[in-house]
Amino acid sequence: MDSKKGIGLVLGVAVLALLIFVIGRGTGEGPTTASVADTVTPGETVTLASGLQYKDTEMGTGEGAKEGDTIEVLYRGMLENGTEFDSSAKNGNQPFAVTLGSRQVIPGFEEGLLGLKLNGKRTIMIPADLAYPKEAEGKIPPELVYVPLTFEVTRTK
Repeated sequence: MDSKKGIGLVLGVAVLALLIFVIGRGTGEGPTTASVADTVTPGETVTLASGLQYKDTEMGTGEGAKEGDTIEVLYRGMLENGTEFDSSAKNGNQPFAVTLGSRQVIPGFEEGLLGLKLNGKRTIMIPADLAYPKEAEGKIPPELVYVPLTFEVTRTK
Protein backbone atom coordinates (compact mmCIF):
# COMPACT_ATOMS: atom_id res chain seq x y z
CA MET A 1 0.00 0.00 0.00
CA ASP A 2 1.43 3.40 -0.86
CA SER A 3 1.87 6.03 1.84
CA LYS A 4 -0.96 8.32 0.60
CA LYS A 5 -3.50 5.49 0.76
CA GLY A 6 -2.19 4.45 4.20
CA ILE A 7 -2.48 8.00 5.56
CA GLY A 8 -5.95 8.35 4.04
CA LEU A 9 -7.09 5.10 5.63
CA VAL A 10 -5.75 6.11 9.05
CA LEU A 11 -7.40 9.53 8.83
CA GLY A 12 -10.69 7.97 7.71
CA VAL A 13 -10.74 5.56 10.64
CA ALA A 14 -9.83 8.38 13.07
CA VAL A 15 -12.66 10.62 11.77
CA LEU A 16 -15.15 7.75 11.98
CA ALA A 17 -14.12 6.97 15.56
CA LEU A 18 -14.43 10.65 16.52
CA LEU A 19 -17.89 10.88 14.95
CA ILE A 20 -19.09 7.79 16.80
CA PHE A 21 -17.76 9.21 20.08
CA VAL A 22 -19.27 12.69 19.56
CA ILE A 23 -22.64 11.42 18.33
CA GLY A 24 -22.98 8.84 21.11
CA ARG A 25 -21.90 11.26 23.85
CA GLY A 26 -23.78 14.27 22.47
CA THR A 27 -27.18 12.65 22.15
CA GLY A 28 -27.05 10.68 25.35
CA GLU A 29 -27.46 7.50 23.31
CA GLY A 30 -25.25 4.50 23.60
CA PRO A 31 -24.98 2.37 26.68
CA THR A 32 -26.40 3.84 29.85
CA THR A 33 -26.52 2.40 33.31
CA ALA A 34 -30.24 1.72 32.95
CA SER A 35 -29.90 -0.05 29.59
CA VAL A 36 -27.11 -2.42 30.57
CA ALA A 37 -28.09 -3.17 34.18
CA ASP A 38 -30.09 -6.29 33.26
CA THR A 39 -27.21 -7.82 31.32
CA VAL A 40 -24.57 -7.46 34.03
CA THR A 41 -23.35 -10.24 36.28
CA PRO A 42 -22.42 -9.58 39.91
CA GLY A 43 -18.85 -8.36 40.26
CA GLU A 44 -18.53 -7.32 36.61
CA THR A 45 -17.19 -3.79 36.09
CA VAL A 46 -19.21 -1.82 33.55
CA THR A 47 -17.75 1.26 31.84
CA LEU A 48 -20.21 3.71 30.31
CA ALA A 49 -19.61 6.16 27.45
CA SER A 50 -19.31 8.98 30.01
CA GLY A 51 -16.34 7.26 31.65
CA LEU A 52 -18.32 6.31 34.75
CA GLN A 53 -17.76 2.77 35.98
CA TYR A 54 -19.85 0.65 38.30
CA LYS A 55 -19.82 -2.82 39.76
CA ASP A 56 -22.89 -4.53 41.22
CA THR A 57 -21.99 -6.70 44.20
CA GLU A 58 -25.63 -7.66 44.84
CA MET A 59 -28.15 -7.41 42.02
CA GLY A 60 -31.31 -6.68 44.02
CA THR A 61 -34.85 -7.37 42.84
CA GLY A 62 -37.58 -5.74 40.80
CA GLU A 63 -37.20 -3.00 38.23
CA GLY A 64 -34.05 -0.95 37.98
CA ALA A 65 -34.23 2.72 38.90
CA LYS A 66 -34.94 5.04 35.99
CA GLU A 67 -35.10 8.75 35.36
CA GLY A 68 -38.00 10.30 37.28
CA ASP A 69 -37.94 7.67 40.05
CA THR A 70 -37.37 8.78 43.63
CA ILE A 71 -35.20 6.20 45.32
CA GLU A 72 -33.44 5.96 48.68
CA VAL A 73 -29.92 4.72 49.23
CA LEU A 74 -27.48 4.13 52.03
CA TYR A 75 -24.09 5.35 50.84
CA ARG A 76 -20.42 5.74 51.62
CA GLY A 77 -18.36 8.27 49.64
CA MET A 78 -14.60 7.88 49.33
CA LEU A 79 -11.65 9.62 47.76
CA GLU A 80 -9.40 7.74 45.35
CA ASN A 81 -7.10 6.74 48.24
CA GLY A 82 -10.01 5.17 50.16
CA THR A 83 -10.50 8.00 52.68
CA GLU A 84 -14.19 8.30 53.55
CA PHE A 85 -15.53 11.85 53.17
CA ASP A 86 -19.24 11.23 53.78
CA SER A 87 -21.70 8.44 54.52
CA SER A 88 -25.26 7.82 55.57
CA ALA A 89 -23.78 6.31 58.76
CA LYS A 90 -22.52 9.80 59.65
CA ASN A 91 -26.12 11.00 59.22
CA GLY A 92 -27.78 8.60 61.64
CA ASN A 93 -27.80 5.80 59.06
CA GLN A 94 -30.74 7.49 57.38
CA PRO A 95 -31.23 6.66 53.70
CA PHE A 96 -30.61 9.49 51.25
CA ALA A 97 -33.54 10.22 48.90
CA VAL A 98 -32.88 11.36 45.33
CA THR A 99 -35.16 11.87 42.34
CA LEU A 100 -33.23 10.68 39.29
CA GLY A 101 -33.02 13.27 36.55
CA SER A 102 -33.60 16.22 38.89
CA ARG A 103 -29.91 17.18 39.18
CA GLN A 104 -30.01 17.21 42.99
CA VAL A 105 -26.63 15.49 43.17
CA ILE A 106 -23.40 15.37 41.18
CA PRO A 107 -23.90 13.93 37.69
CA GLY A 108 -21.84 10.78 38.29
CA PHE A 109 -23.77 9.81 41.43
CA GLU A 110 -27.08 10.19 39.61
CA GLU A 111 -25.90 8.28 36.53
CA GLY A 112 -24.48 5.55 38.74
CA LEU A 113 -27.85 4.97 40.41
CA LEU A 114 -29.71 4.35 37.15
CA GLY A 115 -30.63 0.69 36.81
CA LEU A 116 -30.01 -0.10 40.49
CA LYS A 117 -32.65 -2.51 41.83
CA LEU A 118 -34.24 -2.63 45.29
CA ASN A 119 -31.73 -4.02 47.83
CA GLY A 120 -29.06 -3.92 45.14
CA LYS A 121 -25.53 -3.00 46.17
CA ARG A 122 -23.25 -1.12 43.79
CA THR A 123 -19.83 0.49 43.77
CA ILE A 124 -19.79 3.60 41.57
CA MET A 125 -16.44 4.93 40.32
CA ILE A 126 -16.94 8.53 39.22
CA PRO A 127 -14.38 10.33 37.03
CA ALA A 128 -13.47 13.89 38.05
CA ASP A 129 -15.51 15.50 35.27
CA LEU A 130 -18.72 13.87 36.62
CA ALA A 131 -17.93 14.69 40.26
CA TYR A 132 -17.71 18.08 41.99
CA PRO A 133 -16.78 20.75 39.42
CA LYS A 134 -14.00 23.29 39.84
CA GLU A 135 -16.74 25.91 40.35
CA ALA A 136 -17.56 24.23 43.68
CA GLU A 137 -14.24 25.38 45.09
CA GLY A 138 -14.85 27.28 48.33
CA LYS A 139 -18.29 25.71 48.77
CA ILE A 140 -17.09 22.19 49.61
CA PRO A 141 -13.87 20.84 51.13
CA PRO A 142 -11.00 21.45 48.67
CA GLU A 143 -10.01 17.77 48.57
CA LEU A 144 -13.36 17.00 46.89
CA VAL A 145 -13.07 19.49 44.03
CA TYR A 146 -12.51 17.95 40.59
CA VAL A 147 -11.18 14.58 41.74
CA PRO A 148 -12.38 11.02 41.04
CA LEU A 149 -14.76 9.69 43.71
CA THR A 150 -16.07 6.26 44.67
CA PHE A 151 -19.44 5.56 46.26
CA GLU A 152 -20.69 2.31 47.72
CA VAL A 153 -24.50 2.36 47.68
CA THR A 154 -27.38 0.12 48.72
CA ARG A 155 -30.85 0.90 47.42
CA THR A 156 -33.41 0.73 50.25
CA LYS A 157 -36.49 2.10 48.43
